[in-house]
Amino acid sequence: MFTTLKIDIKKGVTSWQLDVLEKFIMRKNGEQNVIKILTEKFGGNSNLATIVERASKPTKTSVLQKKQFAALADKNIRPENFMSAVFGKVPASATNEQKTIAAKFQAFYSSL
Repeated sequence: MFTTLKIDIKKGVTSWQLDVLEKFIMRKNGEQNVIKILTEKFGGNSNLATIVERASKPTKTSVLQKKQFAALADKNIRPENFMSAVFGKVPASATNEQKTIAAKFQAFYSSL
C-alpha cells in the first residue's frame, strides 16, 4: 500500500499524502483494514494519531482521523480513557498536541 501511494514512512506523511491516503481508503472501502495496517506500520495508535494530526489541518478532523477514532471507539475507548489508552498518559502530563487530538476524539465521540 505504501509503495503504491509512494509514501516513505521513514520521512513522515505530509498533508498532500494524507489527502491521497484518504482518497485511497474511500475508494478501496477498506477503512478498518487500512487503519489496522497504518497502526502497525507506524508503531501503534499513539504514533499514528500524532502523525495524522501533524499532517492534518489544525482546526479540522481529517477523514483518516475519523476512521482511526471510529476504530478506537469500536475497541471501547472513550473520552474518559482516551489519553491513557492511546498515549499511556494522564491528561495532566499530556502535550498540547496530545490534548488537541483528545479534544478531536471527544468531539467525534460526542457525534456518535
